[in-house]
Amino acid sequence: MEDNLIIAGHEFHSRFILGSGKFSFSMIKSVLQNGEVEMITLALRRANLGGQENILEYIPENITLLPNTSGAKNAEEAVRIA
Repeated sequence: MEDNLIIAGHEFHSRFILGSGKFSFSMIKSVLQNGEVEMITLALRRANLGGQENILEYIPENITLLPNTSGAKNAEEAVRIA
């Protein structure tokens, strides 16, 4: 019997949620390729859309992103980041 996790109608076979903080982009890519990961947390501040490296380039499209506002110093900043 499979015990899949279902969130909002989306079925996950693994309950392993990778946290992307404090890891290099290459380490994240390696874990995603080898760890049967289906979900990853992503600090919106880390999704550098105009800088040198972009973490999103290391995350395959089939991985579900769980965005967060870590690094915000207060509620106003968290809302702005989001």
